Amino acid sequence: MKNLKKATILKNIILFIVLSFLLIIKVDAKTANVYLFYGDGCPHCKEAHDYLDSIKDKYDIKIYSYEVWYNEDNRKLMKDVGKYLDFNVQGVPFVVIDNTPISGFTKDNTEQT
Repeated sequence: MKNLKKATILKNIILFIVLSFLLIIKVDAKTANVYLFYGDGCPHCKEAHDYLDSIKDKYDIKIYSYEVWYNEDNRKLMKDVGKYLDFNVQGVPFVVIDNTPISGFTKDNTEQT
């Protein structure tokens, strides 16, 4: 009888540890930060923004947008981000997902939503 109680207690402790671990993983899951550097009037930039906006809830992303054609501070920020990531920024749209740079946007290269 004592062995049965010990086995039940041990089983409950293991279950508690596993559930706690799963909860920690869920709590540690984070929102991905997406930085979009764009030019006002650029059709590819608008496509990129519209696409990101359409998937932001599905993938739990937070979008930060910076217009660089008419805003010198944002243009400098884009260049500084490119330099920090050791990436030669050639133009817009320029997207950074967490620390991954992506240059340009083509609807064909995105998943079907």
